[in-house]
Amino acid sequence: QEQQVAADKKADSMEDIVEAVEGDNKSAK
Repeated sequence: QEQQVAADKKADSMEDIVEAVEGDNKSAK
């Protein structure tokens, strides 16, 4: 159960990174 929570948090942080990168790409264009 706790491993699932940790996996969810890791996935959330990965999504945040992806969104940040995509935001940077849009700003650069």
